[in-house]
Amino acid sequence: MQKLLAWSKSNLIIVIAMPVALIIFGAGLFFSARWNAAIRKTVGDDVSQTVSQLNALDVNYEIPSFGPSQPAWSEKMTPNPAATSAVEEVLRRLSSDSLAVRDEAIRRNQAGHTPLLEGLLPRPADAIADGRLRTEIISRWPAANAELLTKSRMGMPTPVADMLARLQIAAERERNKLTAGRVQQTLTPEEEEGIRSLLSMERLAAYRREAENLTAYADVSVLPGVRPVPPGELPSLETIWEWQWQFWVHQDVIRAVVAANTDSFGNWLSVAKAAVKRIERLEVEPLAAPAQRAGGSAEDEAAPPASDDLSQPITLNYNQTHTGRVGWPVAPNPFYDVRYVRLDVLVDSNRLTQLINAFAATDFMTVVDLDVESLNPYDDLAYGFYYGDDYLVLARLRIETIWIRSWTRSYMPESVRRLMGVPDEPPPSEEAAPAEAAEESTEN
Repeated sequence: MQKLLAWSKSNLIIVIAMPVALIIFGAGLFFSARWNAAIRKTVGDDVSQTVSQLNALDVNYEIPSFGPSQPAWSEKMTPNPAATSAVEEVLRRLSSDSLAVRDEAIRRNQAGHTPLLEGLLPRPADAIADGRLRTEIISRWPAANAELLTKSRMGMPTPVADMLARLQIAAERERNKLTAGRVQQTLTPEEEEGIRSLLSMERLAAYRREAENLTAYADVSVLPGVRPVPPGELPSLETIWEWQWQFWVHQDVIRAVVAANTDSFGNWLSVAKAAVKRIERLEVEPLAAPAQRAGGSAEDEAAPPASDDLSQPITLNYNQTHTGRVGWPVAPNPFYDVRYVRLDVLVDSNRLTQLINAFAATDFMTVVDLDVESLNPYDDLAYGFYYGDDYLVLARLRIETIWIRSWTRSYMPESVRRLMGVPDEPPPSEEAAPAEAAEESTEN
């Protein structure tokens, strides 16, 4: 013990330094641990921030649905040139195809539909043209419908009174043949019966000849919407627009009937061989605003202007029809309007489906309702309607017709566009102006 004390006295500095070193070492361990945790947290935060920033760079590649059979596609990934290029190519192709389909739909819907009178719709150029064209349309409206039926090889049989007059002349001619050179001018019962039989066959033959020159029986009388205008009245532009629209509907329905009465080689069929024998009624249902149906003012119920944005889906309403397509005034949309048609026809029961398909093949038309009644076609023979030997039914159809606004609005009067919420025609694009000017300078 004395030796340890002696050593401690002689090495006092070392003895004092040792506890201090131990204290410093412990404190170092304590603070080192604290610093290490702080560093780990800082580094961890930096890493998390960097990962978040990298994740933020991910994008959603999306390709919308192009149709009911093609679901939309979406994928989140880090952007890269290959993926971006592939998606851009698909979107470009879809956009191009969509525009092509839209243009083809408009072309198909507009094909063959021209104004009844040029320069009348949407409004005449001046007051002089206004009076002249409104006067002309009064006669043009029924004449155009009559021409439509005639050019489609439709007509009516000879009126009964005219046929009886012809048969009386024939009967007198036969009597003169039988009594020529005879003292007794009275015909025997057998001779009278022979004349009646001959006249009956001649009458049937006359009706057959007429049927051979027609594909279906119809004239303007089957169009309830075509009525004479009272003398001294000039129709309004709104009425003229309705006439024009109805005429286009008449055109499409008649074209469909003609298509149903055409064989596989494109040849029209006569009544006796055709599917549709006779049109009894072709009526376009009125298109009236709610206020007009209730007796109010149409101006009070004017629809708000519809957008020209066709990128948004059109809401379908299957409570109205099985197609779900609904237009103004029930549910306006910026792309199309809907007109309904009532069509009553005598048709071969075995080819009713052929008629239904002809509507869809002609234009955007769909049969949305159908009632079928049996009938006795021989009752009509007395009135000159010869239908052949097919088993016939009376079909009452309700047909939905679609009219794309991008071309019909060019003919709508301003008041009609305002009522239906149809935007005005877009102004010519600025890009088109230089091109048109260049064309004009080239032509000059």
